[in-house]
Amino acid sequence: MMYKLLIAEDEELERIALKKIIECNFSNINIINSAKNGEEAVSLARTYMPDILLIDIRMPVKNGIEAHKQIIKFHPTIKTIIITAHSEFVYAQEAIKYNVYDFLLKPVSPTVICSCIQSIISSAEKIPSTNSIETPFSQEVINQCLNIIELNYLNDLTLSDIAKQVHLSEKYFSRYFKSKTGHTFTQYIQTLKINRAKNLLLDTNIPIFRIAMDLKFSDSAYFTKVFFKHEGLTPSQYRQQYQSNKL
Repeated sequence: MMYKLLIAEDEELERIALKKIIECNFSNINIINSAKNGEEAVSLARTYMPDILLIDIRMPVKNGIEAHKQIIKFHPTIKTIIITAHSEFVYAQEAIKYNVYDFLLKPVSPTVICSCIQSIISSAEKIPSTNSIETPFSQEVINQCLNIIELNYLNDLTLSDIAKQVHLSEKYFSRYFKSKTGHTFTQYIQTLKINRAKNLLLDTNIPIFRIAMDLKFSDSAYFTKVFFKHEGLTPSQYRQQYQSNKL
């Protein structure tokens, strides 16, 4: 099956580069045309009804978000990939409401572009099981969030803090975070803390109540409860078992 793709980018060199990347990696994609501004993108989309739209946010006449919003009124099944810089990511919060398929953060590597397009094609080739498919945003964003968490999980970090960092609603980010990691935000933080606790229990003689305090648990009893839930042993039993194995 052939897929129609429309590129909307005001920089000529960027348009050429994107066209070359796609043509070199996909034999089943027909690049129907290229638009130099948002208004032109809307017009070409109406004429050619492309399957995929690759569009920059910052363009003359009409920005990428506004163009996408207008296009989905007459072509609601189009899969739009938005290219954005970090400083423009605030647009993402608005775009989520309008089923943008993905966000690619500049500078975008050919590998990321191809992976995103292939994801669309693979989804289209499957028999649809639901009409409410979750709209993803770039894996780069979730990686950014995980990095922030790992650097700050002992600093009373909240879900709201992370959602604000990437300019997404707390509810949307919570749902997406669980879908990508398999854990709620709280569970993920607890896992990091328990892994840190295990290292401290095995490699140091720090008292358990002090480990609980350092890892920002409310008290040692709660720490023990969470640790047991994860490991099936209390912190004392875990430390004793390790020490017994060393003998």
